Amino acid sequence: MDHDQTFKQLVRARLDAFIQLFFPAMAEQIDFSSLEFLDKEVFTDIPSGFRRESDILAKLRERGGEQTLFLFLVEVEDRQGRTRVSRASRDEAGDEPAGNREGRKPVSIGERLMVYYEALWTRYRLPLVPVVLYLFKAEVGLGEVVYRHEVLGKTFLELTYLTVGLPNLSAARYVKKGGALSGAFGALMKPGRWSPWRLKAECLNA
Repeated sequence: MDHDQTFKQLVRARLDAFIQLFFPAMAEQIDFSSLEFLDKEVFTDIPSGFRRESDILAKLRERGGEQTLFLFLVEVEDRQGRTRVSRASRDEAGDEPAGNREGRKPVSIGERLMVYYEALWTRYRLPLVPVVLYLFKAEVGLGEVVYRHEVLGKTFLELTYLTVGLPNLSAARYVKKGGALSGAFGALMKPGRWSPWRLKAECLNA
């Protein structure tokens, strides 16, 4: 069973509930009636043709004031620390010999988000809120991570992204908020004082 794909579909179907569950203060500032999902595919390294695809990408509008438009990106990872190797679009068609794929540099989630931000800014010219959802293994919980480009002892570029590490969050706290998302996500959270059977029952009844 592809858990990553299942949770991607779940978050996409209820992105508003996802934001309200984990980022309630942020949710109060968003006009969810403006929600529009965008093409997830972005191209980089032109003309080399490297293709990168984000998981969930939406355009939203702030409430009140200038009603600024912005992008909201969610990347779903099974575990923290996972790296991926960049692949040319022709690789996915199987045209490149396997031996040519060796020695490629693994790409961290921070680097991948930096690439997405650059490509999406070039295409839409809108600010981006990046979020990484970790399903099964994570050292972080609900928080922020800063990815930096440093050289000669100075930081010249940095990107802040939000994290939701389900294994480090309390099931009791989030399941009690109710809703289909809280039940699905609660099953992957820390049971705390709840027994496994109590956790299962609470998630089913959320």
